Order: sequence, then structure tokens, then C-alpha cells
Amino acid sequence: MSPSVDAAKEYAAGFAAGIATVITGHPFDTVKVKLQAHNTTTQVKEYKNALHCTSRILVTEGVRGLYKGASSSFVGMAFESSLLFGIYSQAKQKLQVLNKNGYSVL
Repeated sequence: MSPSVDAAKEYAAGFAAGIATVITGHPFDTVKVKLQAHNTTTQVKEYKNALHCTSRILVTEGVRGLYKGASSSFVGMAFESSLLFGIYSQAKQKLQVLNKNGYSVL
């Protein structure tokens, strides 16, 4: 395949990885922030633990409650991961070509 097609695949894979990162990680961040915000010495202890907090969110707000505020994370992580995957892949290809031609890469 041509290098541009390979690079496009790497950028697309990075984009998908960024979205997957937010899908799996954002609910944990939501629960953590709720626990930090509501279980302070000045507040009444609202949640017993992380599971109690998660169940309360699911009962009162549904699954959407776990992803509140995630839209900016989806965009940011998708593009960040896309750039990381793509640039890493292209740099690796360039270094392999240099190494194959007898140049020392280090």
C-alpha cells in the first residue's frame, strides 16, 4: 500500500482509540468528581462509595449522567490520539528508511 494510505489508516486508528478512551474512562472521572465534590467535611456525606455513587447516577440520570460533559473530551482525545498515532507511524517509517540506507538513527 502507498504511504499515504498507511498514514490515513494510522490517523483513523488513533481517532477511534481516542473515542474508545473517553467511552471507557469518562464514567470513572464523573464518579470521582462527584465523590470529591459531595463527600467533603462541609457537605453531608451523600455517597457511601464509588458503587453507591454510580448506582445513584444511573437511577436518577441514566447512562447519560455518566457521560455529562464528555463532548469536549470526545473531540479533544480523538484528535490528540489521532495525531499521536499518525505522527508516531510516520516518524517510525522515516527512521526505518534511514536505518535501511545505512544511516545511524541514534
